[in-house]
Amino acid sequence: MNTQLQTTHLLHNAQHPLSIYCDGSAPDNQHGCLQGGVGIAVYDALGQCVYEYSSSVRRTGGVTSQRAELLALIIALLVAGEGDNVFSDSQYCVRGFNEWLDSWKRNAWRNSSKKPVANQDLWMLIDELKAIRPRVSV
Repeated sequence: MNTQLQTTHLLHNAQHPLSIYCDGSAPDNQHGCLQGGVGIAVYDALGQCVYEYSSSVRRTGGVTSQRAELLALIIALLVAGEGDNVFSDSQYCVRGFNEWLDSWKRNAWRNSSKKPVANQDLWMLIDELKAIRPRVSV
């Protein structure tokens, strides 16, 4: 498996946006596990798969399903060009990206319960990627 993220061959065209599907998993979600996995698949406007990437992820202290999903979203955003569409089965990722991120920033990275946002390190990176790719939809 090639673990290098090389996407220079992808042609981004706002008139023919790519569809990027991302997913993350962690086998022992309740307690965190030492290793999880992430992956993306990129489809062109004709529905043909033009790129795939997958990798295992490790973290001291464990990987949760939410962190794996966020890492997959980050990889998808790194690959995405303007006008591309990212799809995730994680409501945590989709709602965080579209509904919660701006209010978390306004509230100094605190959630509605005034507690620090979980996985803040990854959400801050997602926020940076969203700022440089404002026309990517999730």
